[in-house]
Amino acid sequence: MCPKKIKRKENVEIGSNCFIGCGSVIGSEGFNFFKLNGNYQIVKSRGKVVIGPLTYIMSNSVIERSIYPESKTEIGENCVIANNVVVSHDAKIKPRSLIASGAVVCGFSKLGEDSYMGVNSSVKQINKIGNHTKVGMGACVNFDTEDNDVIVGSEARPLKRAKKLKDYNNYLIDRIVEEDKETV
Repeated sequence: MCPKKIKRKENVEIGSNCFIGCGSVIGSEGFNFFKLNGNYQIVKSRGKVVIGPLTYIMSNSVIERSIYPESKTEIGENCVIANNVVVSHDAKIKPRSLIASGAVVCGFSKLGEDSYMGVNSSVKQINKIGNHTKVGMGACVNFDTEDNDVIVGSEARPLKRAKKLKDYNNYLIDRIVEEDKETV
């Protein structure tokens, strides 16, 4: 830990026995856009961040404050946020979740209890990852998941659908191989 270099941002509550790694920013400004008279306007963060006890946030991660004054970005107790993770404004991370390096949790998203996000995975804004759900490496989730799901692939499909697609692809490959043998 780098205690001399950590600067606490306003509107941040950090629970007991937490670890914050070097270069991490807790309470940075998130943002949201809206269109007014044909021009994009930015709404800056006015809310806060609440981090539960026994949570580890490794190096170079960013946890953004919520947009609205009455709301908060929350990270539950006993979570692990690995290196280079972004948790955007108004996200809710439930207890005992693990977010691997390079993952992104976009604004207003929710991760259920005991959830896992693999390396370089992401959850699009306003989506929910169910309790005990595993999101595989590199998966981009743009839908709500069920509890106990396993989500894989760059198009992020539930594991059952991914297995069906793999079986179908193998069937096609086997068929092509058999056709090639017949023509020889």
